[in-house]
Amino acid sequence: MPDFNDILKTCQANVWPAMVEDLATTLNVSPDAIQRLGVGFYPAEQAWVFPERDAEGRVIGLLKRYNDGKKLMWKGGKRGLSYECVGVRSEESGLPEREFIRVADANVPCPICGRENDGCLVSDENPEDPAAVICVRTPAGAIRALESGAGYLHHRRTPVGDRERRVSVLPGSDKPVVVTEGASDCLAAMSMGYVAVSRPSADFASDSLCELLRGRDVILVGDRDSHGVGQRGLEAAFLSLKPVCRSVVKCLPPEGFKDLRQWHPTASEFQSNLAATGVTEDSDSTLAGSSPYDMIREWLQTTQTKGPTRLFHHVNGEYFRWHGSQYNKVEQKQVRQEWYQFFAGREIKIQQAKSIKIVAVKTDKHLMTDLDDAASALCYVRVEPDTHEPFIIKTGKSMDLTRAVVFQNGILHVTDDRLAALSPEVFLTSTLPYEYRPGHQCPTWQWFVGNIFNEDLECVALLQEWFGYNLIASNHMQSMMFFFGVPGSGKSTTGNVLRAVLGTARSCAAGTENFTALFGKESLLNKYAAIMSESRGVNRADIDKLLQTWKAITGGDAVSIARKYKAAVDARLFCRLTYIANEAIPFDDASQAMANRMHLLYFPNNYRKGKPDWDLERRLTAEAPGIALWAVEGLKRLLTEGQFTRPKVSMDHLASLAELTNPIGTMLSECCTVHVGPEFLKYRTPCNDLYDLWKAWCDENHVRTGITGVGFGMKLKTMDHPIVRRQITEAGNRFYAYQGLSILPEAYARYLRR
Repeated sequence: MPDFNDILKTCQANVWPAMVEDLATTLNVSPDAIQRLGVGFYPAEQAWVFPERDAEGRVIGLLKRYNDGKKLMWKGGKRGLSYECVGVRSEESGLPEREFIRVADANVPCPICGRENDGCLVSDENPEDPAAVICVRTPAGAIRALESGAGYLHHRRTPVGDRERRVSVLPGSDKPVVVTEGASDCLAAMSMGYVAVSRPSADFASDSLCELLRGRDVILVGDRDSHGVGQRGLEAAFLSLKPVCRSVVKCLPPEGFKDLRQWHPTASEFQSNLAATGVTEDSDSTLAGSSPYDMIREWLQTTQTKGPTRLFHHVNGEYFRWHGSQYNKVEQKQVRQEWYQFFAGREIKIQQAKSIKIVAVKTDKHLMTDLDDAASALCYVRVEPDTHEPFIIKTGKSMDLTRAVVFQNGILHVTDDRLAALSPEVFLTSTLPYEYRPGHQCPTWQWFVGNIFNEDLECVALLQEWFGYNLIASNHMQSMMFFFGVPGSGKSTTGNVLRAVLGTARSCAAGTENFTALFGKESLLNKYAAIMSESRGVNRADIDKLLQTWKAITGGDAVSIARKYKAAVDARLFCRLTYIANEAIPFDDASQAMANRMHLLYFPNNYRKGKPDWDLERRLTAEAPGIALWAVEGLKRLLTEGQFTRPKVSMDHLASLAELTNPIGTMLSECCTVHVGPEFLKYRTPCNDLYDLWKAWCDENHVRTGITGVGFGMKLKTMDHPIVRRQITEAGNRFYAYQGLSILPEAYARYLRR
């Protein structure tokens, strides 16, 4: 590597005062600043030579500046800092390599031993208060003994913290050091009377800058450019210097000026701009970390957090955000759009050895994919198996809201009429679509329900309890409802009012496919009510699937729910089923499991025969907030009594429904006697006889069934009182019979003709 110090001295010797004046005029700086910076001239290329130094003051490179503004580094050199250097630090002592003079010549006593007119030496930068002393007598406190044996080298500066202050290679000043970008800006700052240091470029590594300015007050002046490189470099230098300097202020030239030299302010103008625009805090556009995980964490803290609570979560493979009363689903495309907007124009801090580098965030699809992975991991909420909302986010366990109704403005605890505030700590994606107000009324609705049931108060009470039961997030009473009646009797209107009370987020119109198709149950997740209208032409296979799904939902069984393009989830569907029809689905319910869970409301009046009120439904749904309070009263009664009201008219129709859904049970009750107690062993009926009776009974009563003998026997096992099948041996013959069952004589005569 060339000896740049010798080259610089040669170039400096080529400079005449008139040349300095000419350069000062060209750069619009003071001649004194050019001389103090140590600028030289290289005649062979007609180029001005600017020294660039390391933090020790050593010249490590030379920048050649030509008359056309072109700049080129001297071959073999490195980029460094430009500043007025008052000395070069020694690698061993950390002291400037200065000339020493005898205390006798300086006419001062030795600061170490106090002797005058002796062989002790003091550094010549300030003999009365020298930075270094070579004392010929005192070894105590010396940095080292001179190899020549002529004395001991002493360093007279005091420690700072746990590090020894190294003698500065910068001039002393009571003003902050101004740090600029480029040597010409450094000259502009020096022309205003500041000690100045320039970086060769905006992205120059700041390790040496930190070492040079450690413990100093600093003013950072950046460059304005259209690509933001100067601003990023300014921020990087600021973040690097802030931990090591006593104070750091950053600023830019006023609008319209690219850099400090172009602006060319007076000292007072510079101070005024600094007071008005100087910043001592980190840039809002600079991110604390560079990994996708750190970036997402900053996005969450900046935009998705309220106090200590995060409002953005990843639940069951989807994003949700709190919106004051509930969590709303946020599509992935929307989240990515927010990331594009948030990270566009921002920078990332990259920690280097001793400094920080600022780079612009590259917002492309690869970054979005990484951010998506980071967000789904950072915001992941573990939900316990078979859990439905509402649930506690921290535990992933469901809340018990069997006695609470969630309105937009809070959770109403119905037992004591207490309204509790909603909290983002509870995961809930829906509320009733209105606020709780005790003054709401529903006069039209109350007239309507009295009219459709002909003032049957038991039917009104059951409907009120059913509406109230649909308000809570629980199907703990394992019930469903059948709205049954003549056409035009108000069944559908009542169902539509129930949907209006719950809102579309909490209810859905269901069809057969919701209970039989692969992805059908997905739309039932977290719904409070599924309202199904009459299904005609349903085949036997679908009827069996429908019945099994109804049993699982009303029984509170955990089911696997397949979701399109998403992972399946296990959950307990708690939606209350309301089936609206003019006739029942002829499903086979030998065990009477559904019959025991079914409630029925009979609608007897046909309002289409007269003059229908086509505006009635609109007026009824407008009273939804008042109807909710009416339903809350029914819920209170239901929770107190522990069972639904059983209207007499409903029981009559349920008995008919039981006959339809359990024809085997009806046949047994008409044609057979089931014996218990001591008579159990006395009576038995051959299996073939009972099956023949069943077929004959079906033919006479027009019951369609394709059940085989094996299937018939299996149905008998699922009855409320299972029929016991046993192998009997009599007179050497073996046959199967149903123990404890006898066929009535009149049934034998009528159906078996025996």
